[in-house]
Amino acid sequence: MSGFIKPVGWSERLARRKADDERLLQEYARGEGAGRNLRPLRDWVHHVRQDIGANGVITKVELKSDGETVAWFYVEPEPEEQPAPEPETRLPNVPVVTSIDVPEMPSRSETPTRTEPRQATAARARSLPTEAQSW
Repeated sequence: MSGFIKPVGWSERLARRKADDERLLQEYARGEGAGRNLRPLRDWVHHVRQDIGANGVITKVELKSDGETVAWFYVEPEPEEQPAPEPETRLPNVPVVTSIDVPEMPSRSETPTRTEPRQATAARARSLPTEAQSW
């Protein structure tokens, strides 16, 4: 046992990447690599795939005239693992109030009003008892 723990979805991602690699090789074979022995390039792509793993994306391949094999790639960051959903807490069976009866408030026109106007004058303020006067 190697001790390597594969993240969830790793196998699917690797299979998708290998299919992308094959598509890239086929495109190269139809274009620049037409009529050439692509076995060295295919072996090189396989080697690169082993090195970069499922998160690596090979973007371009080339077999140069001197026999050198080249592959361009980048590595995506590990996908973030989604935390397990919190278990739903069940509350005890308690009656739930869905509405409250509120008595109707009288409209402004029905609200009683004072018949005499209130005046805030210095004379009225002097006539009201204060704490000092209540002793």
